[in-house]
Amino acid sequence: MEILLLTAAALAGIAAGLWLGLRTGGRLQGGQAWRYWMCNALALIGGMLFAFLGQLVGAQWLAVAGLGFSGGGITGLKYGYGARVGVWAIHDRLLRSGDLPQEPAKRR
Repeated sequence: MEILLLTAAALAGIAAGLWLGLRTGGRLQGGQAWRYWMCNALALIGGMLFAFLGQLVGAQWLAVAGLGFSGGGITGLKYGYGARVGVWAIHDRLLRSGDLPQEPAKRR
């Protein structure tokens, strides 16, 4: 039964991180890139803090929710910001991400 609690906590952490990241990323559009990276660091540190506190008090569900929050927050910020910055630009170019503009096919 504990696995259901941990799964629910992980999904809740991911959902909360995505929601907050999307909202924050949307507000950061058109601003300075350092603010975007600072929010990424805060999402990571916040999730790690929840994970640490969960381990400290013995609440494994809180630790799992914190890890989910970090991942969801960073992902939400990337998609909410809507621009390719830093390492994400390299990632999108290497994986031929679908949001990159495609060149029209050349006729022979």
